[in-house]
Amino acid sequence: KDIDFLNSVSAKRFLGGGVLYELSHELDCMLGIFGSSKIIGASFSNTGVFDIDVEDRASILAQTKNKVDVSIQIDFCTNPPFREVSIRGTKGSIIWNISKGLLYLNNGTNQSKNINEIYSPEQSFKKQLDHFFECCKGHSKVKVSVKDGLNVINLIKKIHSYQK
Repeated sequence: KDIDFLNSVSAKRFLGGGVLYELSHELDCMLGIFGSSKIIGASFSNTGVFDIDVEDRASILAQTKNKVDVSIQIDFCTNPPFREVSIRGTKGSIIWNISKGLLYLNNGTNQSKNINEIYSPEQSFKKQLDHFFECCKGHSKVKVSVKDGLNVINLIKKIHSYQK
């Protein structure tokens, strides 16, 4: 809770920090929702807002195998922190406010349904640990595989290639 951001893994290149690795959940969500996707453009930088040696903002443009364009904006600089996933289509939209733990569904009739399932970080971590141990015992199937994680890492490597 009282972590010094400037001395955390997030802010240190040699520890694997940077906004792309630390906020990679949006990339993981994209793959989970849309399946394999390719990066078609990216920009990232260190804005100088913090005295850190990693990128603190990134803009990513991807395209899914079904030709759906996906735009991802992530940063360490927004205050207060804000994270949201929006999916908009001809028959409605889904908006997931990650920061507040809120999910809004709209079926295109201008009536929204708020599905609110808030977990504290501690509750979320406990659920993940419980699931992990259930998998170790053979009582549950893995939800996110090592291959899934490697797919995100490979996307991040592709994004990094746009800066060279």
